[in-house]
Amino acid sequence: MKNNAFFKNKRKRALFFANIILILFISFHLIQMESTDEELMTFVLFLIGDIALLIYQIVEIIRSNKKDTK
Repeated sequence: MKNNAFFKNKRKRALFFANIILILFISFHLIQMESTDEELMTFVLFLIGDIALLIYQIVEIIRSNKKDTK
């Protein structure tokens, strides 16, 4: 992977890896959780939001790679 602008920005890099860790934490918590449907839906919504943010971050990495090659 190239050393592109996305990973040169410390804040963006930290948010990217924190998002991955948060997805893993929520997934693990969902597996271990035996609770009400309301709590389960809250965690599912958080998980969907984090996955959407991760997809957005990956798209931004790809876009910045294309700009770097031009």
